[in-house]
Amino acid sequence: MTDASLDTFPKLLMRHAQERGERPAIREKDLGIWQTWTWRRFADEVRALAAALAAEGFRRGEHIALIGDNRPRIYAGICAAVFPKRRNRSGNCSPETLWPTSATATSSNRRCT
Repeated sequence: MTDASLDTFPKLLMRHAQERGERPAIREKDLGIWQTWTWRRFADEVRALAAALAAEGFRRGEHIALIGDNRPRIYAGICAAVFPKRRNRSGNCSPETLWPTSATATSSNRRCT
């Protein structure tokens, strides 16, 4: 894959997972202890979430709201939502992130259309 073809975050993520698999990609502090996600672990999480979205019936062009804290898993969810559609993965959904502290996260009956 040439640098010019690395035009989306999922493509770049998969390249990093292939070339830098066991190197640190992202860190988070959980209960006071730093946890490290490798590029391979992050890519595996994205693949698993993309497959789960597809299994739940999400398809290209649909909207999805992700609610969560500023943690690696929410970024994996964003990436999974836009992951290229392939092998029954959902792909190309439009993710909207809602943080627990945002006003929209506490609004009732809010729908993405």
